[in-house]
Amino acid sequence: MQTLRIVATALCLIAQTPAVEPGMPSKTSIQTAAARTVGSHDPDPSIRNPDWLAERLLGSAERALLANGPMEKALDQDYREAIQRPEVAVLVLAACVVRRDKPAWSRE
Repeated sequence: MQTLRIVATALCLIAQTPAVEPGMPSKTSIQTAAARTVGSHDPDPSIRNPDWLAERLLGSAERALLANGPMEKALDQDYREAIQRPEVAVLVLAACVVRRDKPAWSRE
């Protein structure tokens, strides 16, 4: 019975904790936008992420959410320097997977 009360109390507290600060985007969405921004500066046009909008979505409030994360410094670095850090490279490559051919359902 004691365990049940502890679990019920924990669930009530978790339910009252907001996952995202009200009025702010999630940290995951900002980190993804940052990774797509870094990827859009790749000098190789054959693999460059064509997302030109992601950078415009990252204002000072959004960048503050990246504090102490791998993308914080990467946004201010040259692409060639930023991509040398494994923690940045994996995020950039994961966020920049872009399908360049037609989807299977649209092929004739």
